[in-house]
Amino acid sequence: MEKMTGQEPWDKLPEKVRMLYRAVGELAMEGADMNTLKVSDITDKAGIGKGTAYDYFNTKEEIIGYGLLQNMANITEQIRQELAEREGFANRVSFLLEQAEKQMEERTCLLKFLHLLFDVTPTGNVLRAVLEKMPKEECPPVVLVNEVITRGIRDGELREELTCPYMSCMLITKLIAYIAYLDNGNKAECSCEEFRTHLLEGLLAEFCRQQG
Repeated sequence: MEKMTGQEPWDKLPEKVRMLYRAVGELAMEGADMNTLKVSDITDKAGIGKGTAYDYFNTKEEIIGYGLLQNMANITEQIRQELAEREGFANRVSFLLEQAEKQMEERTCLLKFLHLLFDVTPTGNVLRAVLEKMPKEECPPVVLVNEVITRGIRDGELREELTCPYMSCMLITKLIAYIAYLDNGNKAECSCEEFRTHLLEGLLAEFCRQQG
């Protein structure tokens, strides 16, 4: 049986692989530690036999890494569809910040994904290896950021002298900063709304054309 590579689109996946990926997403939402998770934890959650997992994957780390990546891709697509309905650069950036907060509140796999991305662990290594093979513009979080920047340029809202890669990199940095604040920040000293407002105002001041 052909093994998974982590780059298959959702609609091309065998149903049992989808079940395993859904189980990884559910376990992430329940607060499971991805580094200590066992294959049996995943297969029990998915409702399939442990041996079946190895029909499609070589290691536990592949199941978790690929599963988190696929869950992130599904979340990204949902957000992208809603993002398309937002008008104006400021509204679209605000929407991304609000979605980051929502994902954190609902304990989706976003935080696990980011932690593993920077962790020197077997699962983190698998996740990074898949991302390295993937065109950068197809990486789930980058898809949303590039769409916001590209539309801002196309609509004439952003400064001509700033390049798309620079603005995309800066916006990703701000989003990660907001996620880090949501994860560990002092909410008593600065509320989520205040922090979000500061980030947005800074981006608008740097990126947008001066009016008048």
